[in-house]
Amino acid sequence: MVRRFYDLPSLTALAIFEASARHRSFKLAAGELNVTPSAVSRQIRALECEFDVPLFSRQPNGVELTPEGQDLYEVLSSGFARASAVVHRIKMRDRVQNVTIACTNAVATMWLMPRMCEFWRENPDLQIDHLISDNMRDYR
Repeated sequence: MVRRFYDLPSLTALAIFEASARHRSFKLAAGELNVTPSAVSRQIRALECEFDVPLFSRQPNGVELTPEGQDLYEVLSSGFARASAVVHRIKMRDRVQNVTIACTNAVATMWLMPRMCEFWRENPDLQIDHLISDNMRDYR
């Protein structure tokens, strides 16, 4: 098997950069990632040293992306979003989620049914069971 080598920094550093760029704040990125702001700052500095270019312009009220930082952010945010979608699809494969909706005939007719088409379109992986009755004993 041939090993493919990608000339990339650590994924941890790239994830820290992506969160920092998205929030435009090392402090907010640190909070999201459960690390200290100084750990975020160190990872960003390490990336800037590796690339030999600043990725952020430090301002008194936060950080702004440099053009190189903006380029990197656009690629990373898209890549992470695509990877996340694939991972979610893999995890959800063959997993049927059942939901039972119990309501009266009036609620089903006037409120529920007009909304079901859009709900199914937005939640194709859910299996919906309806329990529609005006008799309260049916809900036990």
